[in-house]
Amino acid sequence: ICQIYAQILFSRRKIRYNKAMKITELKEGQKNKQRVNVYTEEGFLCALYLDTIVRYQIGVGKEFSPEELCAAQREDERQFAFETALQYLSYKMRSKNEVAAKLKSKKISQEGICYALQKLTDLHYLDDREYAKLYAQELSARFGKLVIEQKLYQKGIDRQTVQEVTAGLEQRDAALQCAQKLANKYRGEELQKRRQKIFRSMLAKGFGFEEIKQAVAQTEEQMHDEEC
Repeated sequence: ICQIYAQILFSRRKIRYNKAMKITELKEGQKNKQRVNVYTEEGFLCALYLDTIVRYQIGVGKEFSPEELCAAQREDERQFAFETALQYLSYKMRSKNEVAAKLKSKKISQEGICYALQKLTDLHYLDDREYAKLYAQELSARFGKLVIEQKLYQKGIDRQTVQEVTAGLEQRDAALQCAQKLANKYRGEELQKRRQKIFRSMLAKGFGFEEIKQAVAQTEEQMHDEEC
């Protein structure tokens, strides 16, 4: 496997797949001081963490086989994938699909992505069920079940998890608040036109027909009492 990986890596760098390669230069990374750019006689090879450089004893003038260098690069990519994902998660919770897309945008291999996702899951930093539960609760103040489900699917949450999470949502209060807000917005409209606009707007937000019907009826009753 390592030989195949080495051939792929060197072909991408347009470097000949030789039996031995001499390290000619090591340069500190400009953006990340913990990264070191590794050069061979044929040019830039890859960037490695300083820890990897030390662990594999990579130094100027030393010779390594392509397999040895690629073993270091593979291990390093796993660390890079994990740390990139960890930083991405430091801002807010994410779904596995979001993290995978972020790592893919960084040109990380599928192997590196899978390693990072599994490690983050094992450490409980990634949990699609918990993420879906919290995200659904956040959305439930503004949207109905249908839109919430759609937004969860867009985050890459699987169907079973989405259905289980949204099954327990209580949205009568959210539907009522939405109906009241829309009723005030269209207060000057004739009653039938106002009802039609409220229904259309709430359907677009993902609320069910019966939820809308009850919310509109309660809102109109409250408006009638206020006018009296």
